[in-house]
Amino acid sequence: LIGHYRHDEHRSPYASHLYDKPKEVLDAEQAKYIEHMEGIRQTWGAWSFQDDKAGERPVADFTQVQYGDLPNEQLPPGSWQTDEEYVSRFLKEANALVDRVTEGIYAEYGFPLKKSDGSQLTADEIEERKKVWGPIVTPRVERQQPAGPIGVAELSQAAMDGLVRKLLHALITNDEFYFVLGGHSAAAGHGNHFQQNKAITFHHLMEPVMDKLGIRLMSRNMGMGGVGTLQFSLAGKDLYGEADLMEWDSAMTEKGDTVDLWMKQ
Repeated sequence: LIGHYRHDEHRSPYASHLYDKPKEVLDAEQAKYIEHMEGIRQTWGAWSFQDDKAGERPVADFTQVQYGDLPNEQLPPGSWQTDEEYVSRFLKEANALVDRVTEGIYAEYGFPLKKSDGSQLTADEIEERKKVWGPIVTPRVERQQPAGPIGVAELSQAAMDGLVRKLLHALITNDEFYFVLGGHSAAAGHGNHFQQNKAITFHHLMEPVMDKLGIRLMSRNMGMGGVGTLQFSLAGKDLYGEADLMEWDSAMTEKGDTVDLWMKQ
């Protein structure tokens, strides 16, 4: 909490809107901010996981094997990956964190668990919310046109399984996780500030979550106005770079074979 009103060390204080405020005003703002954050913690909860053996545990060297796929029997005894009690407590705290963030997103979009009249969503309402805002996982690779709302994303079961494995792998190895966005000018965020484009907004929301889970999130906005994704498809590996999760957002300018080529590449 300390430093809420202090100047960014990488910026000139003369450019700050706080520069002309007296210390009493800044201290009052800081006190108000601390009170506000305490209210958020009381309402939503907060991350409280701690490792009782921090600083004492041996660290596994995942660089000695390709892709960090170190067999379990080669993990050093005492590392957190081998400590069942640690993993159990960590997963409990991690699940609670993800649930809080998910509910926060629902609330931001007007679908909070607690209604304005103080009542809670019913089981049927929660299920309907999942259909509207959750991902649609299809049992087959072939796209199926759903009868109702399609949610925020559509994945095949194979894609969902792959995403789960990549997240688990990054979590276990404390590795990086790459999100890449490809698309046209709207995906690139033309007409908005750089910090307002989709990839950066995603990163702003998810990076703190990934950090708590021991994952370093890397997000790339590779949208390009006017030309879409065709040229990237021809050299996708070199242009997009490493990618664990990719999003295609170019429907305004591209259809048919162009999309098929991007997906296959």
